Amino acid sequence: MLVQLLSRTHDWFDRLASGTAGSMQAIATQEEVTSSYVTRVVYLAFLAPDIVRAMLEGRQLDSLTPDSLMCSRFDSIWQLHLSNRVTVG
Repeated sequence: MLVQLLSRTHDWFDRLASGTAGSMQAIATQEEVTSSYVTRVVYLAFLAPDIVRAMLEGRQLDSLTPDSLMCSRFDSIWQLHLSNRVTVG
């Protein structure tokens, strides 16, 4: 599930960065989701590379789920990661 979310994250970010999608609202309309959801997903494109790597390799903390990512503030994700760096890194 995390890998799918990361894939969507980078797909949507790439659409915005390349101009393929003119706005988050355009993606929301195309994907039939809310613009708030698109915003929360796109923000995940800015996760630290070692957190992303851990997720792709299945080494993330058990508490790091798609739901927790979507509901968390980045500073709390980063602090959790730092406090468990040996586990994740």
